[in-house]
Amino acid sequence: MALDREQLRELELRLARIANVEAASIRVSSSGDIEAVDIVADRERSPQKIVRDAEILFRQEGVDIDHRKIGVAALDSPAAILDARHAPGVTEDSSPHLVTSDAAPPELAVLSLEPDAERVRLAALHSTTRDGTFTVEVELAHGSFEGIPGRASGPAQDPVGCATLVARATLESVRNLLQAGYEAQLRELQIVDLTGSPAVVACVDFGEGRRLRRLVGACLQLGSLYDTAVYATLDAINRPLGRARFRELAAFDAEARSRA
Repeated sequence: MALDREQLRELELRLARIANVEAASIRVSSSGDIEAVDIVADRERSPQKIVRDAEILFRQEGVDIDHRKIGVAALDSPAAILDARHAPGVTEDSSPHLVTSDAAPPELAVLSLEPDAERVRLAALHSTTRDGTFTVEVELAHGSFEGIPGRASGPAQDPVGCATLVARATLESVRNLLQAGYEAQLRELQIVDLTGSPAVVACVDFGEGRRLRRLVGACLQLGSLYDTAVYATLDAINRPLGRARFRELAAFDAEARSRA
């Protein structure tokens, strides 16, 4: 979908108003299609949540965009990079513009996209219902490594019951990605109404040893309920999961030591 300059400007202003976002820029091709979305934010919120908010914003405007085109530069002091617009040699012709949260129009932005390889993502989800039993298999991936699927089954009841089984399968898949010693258990899952839209909220116990914590995540349902249950579950454990020790990384390190 090609957008005119007025539409692009309005989208940039709305992106810059997302919580914890300091500035935003949309780059388009010669045909007017979106090539990339560059966002500068602080570290108070995870880049994944900011990308999700940006995706929702675009969908509200009827714009279909691949989340991989949305890059977030999470900085300790976003103002520092924005102040670089005053550096000698930085002009409107030499650098794309960023629209800041206070609507000022600085000139700057060389941003690096956050690599997808650093996130745990949904690789596949399969579910069946037979003889009153709902069975689901969730496969997660980390970088190029696709882990062992997590599975769960139980009575095919209401949507909440099936979504709960999806969340449990998701957490089993998470445990299969990690080194031994991590706990990941679903405490509760609910489907709630947020401003007229359904959302899945998941409460999860996650951690290692004494670092076990109770965490909550949520995701608006924009597509499949089961996919949404996966995303809400991952949202709950997003921050500690990013610091966890993954099984394939341990195997790689062991192989490297054996060659040394």
